[in-house]
Amino acid sequence: MVMQRARNSFLAEASLESAAYHCDGIATEPVLALAFPISDFRIALAECPNFRGKWISLLLREVRRARGQVERQGLRNAGDRILHYIETECPSGQLRLNQTKKAWASELGLTHEALYRALGKLSRQGILQIEGLLIAKPKNT
Repeated sequence: MVMQRARNSFLAEASLESAAYHCDGIATEPVLALAFPISDFRIALAECPNFRGKWISLLLREVRRARGQVERQGLRNAGDRILHYIETECPSGQLRLNQTKKAWASELGLTHEALYRALGKLSRQGILQIEGLLIAKPKNT
């Protein structure tokens, strides 16, 4: 079961207070990963209030994102998952995909065929406007 999809984010932050990492990371494509000593990170958290505050803010955003993802996975309809994603992850009402639609489908817990069908239906209904990798709610909604 995939518990986290990390893209431009931290991995294994939940292990910060553990004696050892309690998860595995699997890269499905070439990546650049930065690793640093946990002892240095712990010192920075203890000695730098500004860094600690930014770290806490990042973790809170991750919790909200994860809760949204769990809620989205509970929706049975592909169109509902797409709209939920745009409403919760795109305050502007516009999504510019920085991944393939096939990868986005996987993130939504859909097959890419179901995603394409649902996007087509939402577009025909005028609920979404789709231009390449830009998916947006019409301005008048």
